[in-house]
Amino acid sequence: MQGTMVLVDTSIFIAHFRGKKISEFQEMLINDQIFLSHFVRFELIQGVRKSETKNLIRVLSGLHALESSENVYSEAERILGKAKGHGISLGIVDLLLCAQANLKRCPIYSFDSVFGALAKHRLVAIW
Repeated sequence: MQGTMVLVDTSIFIAHFRGKKISEFQEMLINDQIFLSHFVRFELIQGVRKSETKNLIRVLSGLHALESSENVYSEAERILGKAKGHGISLGIVDLLLCAQANLKRCPIYSFDSVFGALAKHRLVAIW
């Protein structure tokens, strides 16, 4: 799916920053295909030392920022209602990422299994 924009979850960034070679992620970086949610950005900044924050922000600023709107919250409520109907429980950030991905009509790339469970019920597309 070269050329497709992808919303990348925190788990992928963490693995990458810890030195894991993820060829798909590296290819997305090279091809400028990554959407960065502000929710993921906040999680990443929260997880680094204060001395590392400025460098991380500089690195992340090269990615396509995905803004939120009121529609994100309406879509999140829709997904939450359907997820509960299937017995899927998910965190707030994951829920908001799904809403953003659906509104942008792009897949989510993550190591978190909750996205696979949501994709099974066609509540989000995954990479």
